[in-house]
Amino acid sequence: MCLYRGHASALCNALSTYTTACQDAPAKVEQWRSDSFCPSSCKVNSHYEVCASGCPQTCSGLDEPESCWNSLCTEGCVCDDGFIQSDSECVPLAECGCIHQGQYYQMGQVFFPSGQCKERCV
Repeated sequence: MCLYRGHASALCNALSTYTTACQDAPAKVEQWRSDSFCPSSCKVNSHYEVCASGCPQTCSGLDEPESCWNSLCTEGCVCDDGFIQSDSECVPLAECGCIHQGQYYQMGQVFFPSGQCKERCV
């Protein structure tokens, strides 16, 4: 903290790293962020949780992978009820995209499956 002259972001980064280390231990971490101290910056349709799932449901995989069944929690942003993660956004389930040949595409995303501009998908 001395090196960064008490800058708040350095403290918040250090506390976030400490939180991760404690959760990996595994130790219970209480809520430590607030609107005035190291506020979280979650995107629209999401909120912060100190102990969120490390494997959230996503549009590209609605079922939680077996490897996540015993996963520890991690602090971070989670989608609000009624929303699901599509890449880095939280969208209503009806706005999830599709999977084509194992690759997830967001709703409305344009792609060329053969890579040669002969076939265009939306």
